[in-house]
Amino acid sequence: MAIQFECPHCAATLQAKDDAIGKELLCSRCHKRLLVPYPPISNPRSEQRSPIFQFPGLVASTIANAPSSDTSETRPHPAPFTHNPFQVLDAAIRSTNDDKIRKQRHGADISPRKRPVSVTAVSWGVILGAGIILVVWTAFFSIPSVRANLPDFPAPMQLKVKMLYIGLIVVLVCGIGMLNGQHWARILLVILSAIVVLSNLAMSPSTNVVFAEVPTLVSLIFFLFSPNANRYFSVK
Repeated sequence: MAIQFECPHCAATLQAKDDAIGKELLCSRCHKRLLVPYPPISNPRSEQRSPIFQFPGLVASTIANAPSSDTSETRPHPAPFTHNPFQVLDAAIRSTNDDKIRKQRHGADISPRKRPVSVTAVSWGVILGAGIILVVWTAFFSIPSVRANLPDFPAPMQLKVKMLYIGLIVVLVCGIGMLNGQHWARILLVILSAIVVLSNLAMSPSTNVVFAEVPTLVSLIFFLFSPNANRYFSVK
């Protein structure tokens, strides 16, 4: 069986036998070498055209009559901003006032947190006092001679120095916490102060402790637990 094909050089129609497929031949017209191609594979299904190609007018009319997915024409457009800015501001103020009245009826405290002067004074006094003592002690123990003799101190003395350092740091944190309205800060500060006073009374019950440290502890409790202070620490 012979197959027909075209010369890729001169487009001449040539014929060759089946056994020559894939081999080189000379074109009878241009006398150039060419490769005999494989015959094309015919697909009977490709000859059956789809109804889409047989009836293009029907497809076009179907697409034209199909509902459009773009709903921009039927979607209502937002109305332009036509409100008076003063009316908007007045409405916002009225809404805020209504919220305040509603909270007052339910007994809610709507006043902003206002720190009493006594709490501010105690907090800054605690922060400055603890900070100064920490700086002085750090500078003192940084002296080479003191640092060299520190291991020779008795064990109770070394433990007491470490405990005092930790206590000063905790007091400093309590002062910062009271400035931020933290309830736990004043409780912890009063507990630490009471422990220091009681320990001093137990070790050396002198008049200096009774007439200096005890009144200081009482004043601390009075200022930190006054009605204004309680209101300040209770507001969230």
